[in-house]
Amino acid sequence: MSLVSNLNEAITELQNNSNDLLQYKNRAIELVSSYRAPSKYFDDICLDLVDNANTIKESIVNVGGNVGLTTECYTSDTSYLTSTYGSMVTGIGVTYGSSLGISGIGTELVAYGSIKYDILEAYNYPKIESINADTENPFIGEGYIGITESNSGIGAETRYLAGEGSIIGTVLSISTVSPCTGEAIANNITSLIVQYNNSISGISSYVSLASAVKKYKTEYQFHVWSYSRKIKENDEASIETTSLVDILSDSNYGGPY
Repeated sequence: MSLVSNLNEAITELQNNSNDLLQYKNRAIELVSSYRAPSKYFDDICLDLVDNANTIKESIVNVGGNVGLTTECYTSDTSYLTSTYGSMVTGIGVTYGSSLGISGIGTELVAYGSIKYDILEAYNYPKIESINADTENPFIGEGYIGITESNSGIGAETRYLAGEGSIIGTVLSISTVSPCTGEAIANNITSLIVQYNNSISGISSYVSLASAVKKYKTEYQFHVWSYSRKIKENDEASIETTSLVDILSDSNYGGPY
């Protein structure tokens, strides 16, 4: 058999292999689609819970960050913040009341802390998620990204992080001594924190469900990527081999060989 005949046979084998892979790829695409719907469903539930929790946190900041009280109602007692807000408060410090927007307080020191948003994230493989087979490495750009309404269901797993987002606002240390209203404010905050805890009580279950489904979604997405990559390599090899056949068949180059 001539060299040209061998090369033409190799081209046919590449094309046949790509046709077989295309069938496997299409089957994997169907499976990805099947897992994508529940992935999005569980992410959407988690998003609703996080959004509700963050709305309650905003209310907590509005109550605890009130700068309109009488000046004697603010204190430098940092223990008030930890006892009132628990682990929800971060970045506790003491500074001048005027720096916190409290008017008429002069250089009196006031304790403060920050409340941060809760966030929902997905561990994402961009090349696999978008089936981008142009690169040999499907894991380029991998990492956690924020889950939103527009991309819910994305990624290989979902995770919930309490108080790891941007700062909502500042809460202040408020005196509970009469005639200050600190005790009433603290009770209001405690009630809101109970609401917050109730709002996130079931989120871990839905996060686990989302991650369990996404594990299989991503596995089949990787299959789709792998088939796509091999088909691309076959196509490139076929084009390259066809060019070589044209050269070796040309009598100007001593062909056909």
